Amino acid sequence: MNNKRIYSLDVLRIIAAALIVMHHYQQITDSYFGGRFNFRAYSVVVEFFFFLSGFVAYKYAKGEALGFWPYIKKKALRLLPLVAITSVAYEVLLVIYNNVCKTEWLLGNEISLWGLLLNCLGIQCGWFFKNPGVNNPAWYVSVLLLCYVVYWLLDAWSRKAQIPGNILYLVMAVLGVVFWFLDWNIPFINIFAARGYYSFFWGLLLSRCWKEKRIGPVWTIIMIPVLLGLYLVPDWSKLVQLEVYHFALLFLCYPVIVFLFLSEPVQRILNFKMFGILGASTYDVYLWHVPMMLAMYIGLKWLQINWNLDYYKCLYAFVAGAFVVGLVSYFIISRPIQKWINK
Repeated sequence: MNNKRIYSLDVLRIIAAALIVMHHYQQITDSYFGGRFNFRAYSVVVEFFFFLSGFVAYKYAKGEALGFWPYIKKKALRLLPLVAITSVAYEVLLVIYNNVCKTEWLLGNEISLWGLLLNCLGIQCGWFFKNPGVNNPAWYVSVLLLCYVVYWLLDAWSRKAQIPGNILYLVMAVLGVVFWFLDWNIPFINIFAARGYYSFFWGLLLSRCWKEKRIGPVWTIIMIPVLLGLYLVPDWSKLVQLEVYHFALLFLCYPVIVFLFLSEPVQRILNFKMFGILGASTYDVYLWHVPMMLAMYIGLKWLQINWNLDYYKCLYAFVAGAFVVGLVSYFIISRPIQKWINK
């Protein structure tokens, strides 16, 4: 297997991580930036991370099949240590916040040791339990692990029953959309799991098609005018518009963007190791940015600094700080863990 990083995809990870940080900054600080910026609808960027995780999962599909426990153990060891560390940091900071700031925290002021345990096990969302909201962005990791479990089961079924894997991945993506509209709140069939299913398995399906040269440039050429048409659609009702554009991003826009960034000219332009390092740190950026917001509020209150957080320069400074913290975390936590796993 070729494990060489694709720097152009790392650029997409960097952009997506920055948008998620901006989304949560605006949401938690209740900022509007004078109407100049609006990142409140960018929660759908999480679907891009699911999509990209599925897209690169072909590295396993093309390699030798691992047993269930070795496969899941490897994924869990890669993902969960940082979830545990950031979740503990979040709870400690929340205790300090409750004592120093004495105000309502948007994501809830309750300290939950049970939620902390679920986070550390990676089963806090999408599985059997209601998301306790401990370092809330970590829900993505829980659902991602669930997607990996379903992926392994489907892949094993595909080999045993001689069913084309692509058919199973397509069915799972469609089921994800169905579960999303059903909006049930039961184990494995809920809106959080659904977001993982339809995004991860759509990415996995397209990656297999792309590797087998069944799709790629032609898809991009066809979809660009379709996307432009969607952009120019008249003013539909807000509900219909939200649902259409939500899935249009995933099923049409994200593949076009990924295929464009996988094209040889773009890969040559973005072939810088710096992008690989930043891209590798985006997982750390994602998990640290909400604890950082708690720390920011604590620091401002403790130092009695009255900054106007509804200011675009504060937003940019916070995003930059999140990437600095993410890089430090990557070098002292995530990368050593990854090297240990790969031994």
